[in-house]
Amino acid sequence: MAAVRLPARPVSSAPLARQRGIGLLGFIVGIVVGLAVALAVAVYVTKVPTPFTDKSVGRTAQQQAEEDARLKNWDPNAGLQGKKGSAPPAVQEAPKDEPATQPDPAEEPKAKPAPDTTDNHPEVLGDREQELAKAREEAAAKAEADLKAQEQARAKARAEAKAKADAEAKAKAKAEADAKAKADRANASTDPIGALVESRTAKTQQPAPAPAPKPQAAPSEPFVYFVQAGAFRNRTEADAQRARLSLLGMSARITERDQAGRTIYRVRLGPFSSKADADSARSRVEGNGMEAALVRVQR
Repeated sequence: MAAVRLPARPVSSAPLARQRGIGLLGFIVGIVVGLAVALAVAVYVTKVPTPFTDKSVGRTAQQQAEEDARLKNWDPNAGLQGKKGSAPPAVQEAPKDEPATQPDPAEEPKAKPAPDTTDNHPEVLGDREQELAKAREEAAAKAEADLKAQEQARAKARAEAKAKADAEAKAKAKAEADAKAKADRANASTDPIGALVESRTAKTQQPAPAPAPKPQAAPSEPFVYFVQAGAFRNRTEADAQRARLSLLGMSARITERDQAGRTIYRVRLGPFSSKADADSARSRVEGNGMEAALVRVQR
């Protein structure tokens, strides 16, 4: 069989034309962007001042001549030499014909002291005086403030010391009063009967006129009698016994005696000049439930 040939399809040129159009468009856009960047750089360079350039480009010839004349005689140290506007000192030039000679060190004049330029600067002097006056005022104000602060501190310290002393005095007085009250309570607790007797005696006892002394009869007996209501080893017990006798209306006293190296406290009534009076007092003591003994002492 014979082979059948199919007709070849025509190749389309549309993609190739599209690619060429895109490339051309990109080229044109690149040129436009480059021109814009170049224009921006040119504008920036013309607007921004460049360093190390002469600023007086726009001056006229007359202005330039005046500026050169002004700068010709300008002295940068004119403000340090005197008042404003004063002419700079003339510089003496050595004659050109004469050769320069070295001065003799022996004949060289001594260095002159620096001239006092205080009078040549009234404005500077005024400023310095004002600064000094201001500094003195500030120092005086600071010293006065420090002095006031010190006075206030001393006054505060004195007030605190006085308050502390007053507080200590009050505390001491209170402590003494408490100690005294405590001692009184202790005494009252150790001798309740004596405290009761003393309180009643202090309330009811009034000063009575002293009785007229009775004429004493001649002693009929050569002895003096005592009624001993007890002998105790403790002073507290002796005080309690004396208080009981005081409640009965009998006046007793306590005497001390050493016996076998120990102190004995004796409660006695008397002295009585007769044995009958002593026996009556002893009977009264025994009648109130207390032991009593008759003691005879030679006159």
